[in-house]
Amino acid sequence: MSESPATLGTGGSSSAGSETGRQMPRAGTEHLNLENLREVIMDNGEKLKTLFEMWDEDASGTISQKEFRAALKTLGFTASDAHMNALFDKLDKDKSGQVDYKEMVKAVEGAGKKGKEKIALERKLLEEKRAREAAEARAAAGGGAAVEAAISTAVAAAVEQAKAEAQQQVQELQEQLEAARASAGGASPASKAVQEQLIVIEEEKRAIKLEATELRDELDQLRRTTGKLERSDAEYRRQLKRLEEEALEAKALREALEAKSAELEKMRQAFEQERQQWKAKEIERVELVQQVQQKASEWSQQKAGEVKRIEEQWTIKTSLSLKKTA
Repeated sequence: MSESPATLGTGGSSSAGSETGRQMPRAGTEHLNLENLREVIMDNGEKLKTLFEMWDEDASGTISQKEFRAALKTLGFTASDAHMNALFDKLDKDKSGQVDYKEMVKAVEGAGKKGKEKIALERKLLEEKRAREAAEARAAAGGGAAVEAAISTAVAAAVEQAKAEAQQQVQELQEQLEAARASAGGASPASKAVQEQLIVIEEEKRAIKLEATELRDELDQLRRTTGKLERSDAEYRRQLKRLEEEALEAKALREALEAKSAELEKMRQAFEQERQQWKAKEIERVELVQQVQQKASEWSQQKAGEVKRIEEQWTIKTSLSLKKTA
């Protein structure tokens, strides 16, 4: 087995004298569960007892939550602290806040028999969760009641299928337990193993129920988000309708202004036409005045000539009269 910089223990030493460096776990350790933990432990080749002693940094005989998280990280798991704490709670059957060796053995060995089915179920639930997230994104982009109904149907189908698979596993283990009791006439190591597996299945059922509750919560959240989007859409439609009404009013006002402008243009053209007429009349008046002035001048000149002739005739007559008188 090749060496690796990563170590299995947090203390850097092994009580059984084994090497402190071991092979790194295979890829995929970001998906944390009991079966993956068991497979990684088996791949490293260490006995569970040895690993337990390596993880127990303070040699208290139990592993704390902090020691458990450090151990998982040395195994190569990249899950969050919340997921690591959730797995620790599954191991801590008596809820003491510490995991002893017996609890570790029951959890790790009990995860082996139905591990493949559980991994398939978890992968299926993970795929459905991703599908729900994609559907939620589509709903946020403008989906409606149809998307919500499809998600609700998918979630309900996934929950029912998970329940059916868990129920089938429980029934199979119960049948094995009954067969073991009938053959052994009482409690036996085989029946104890089956009972332990039943306990594991019950834990899985509780986990599935918890997952179903989380799915329902997510669906409720999606419904609330959809409701908010529908309210936002209704508000947007109201605003759009108001803007359309304002646009119609503006259009009507613009048409009225255009009509008024056309009317004013007609009035301007009529005024311009009248102004041209008045201008022509003014020209005619000026010409008439000029003609009158010319005729008056001619008449004045004519009368002046006549007056001059009369004055000359009168002068002549006066002169003759004076001469006669003299």
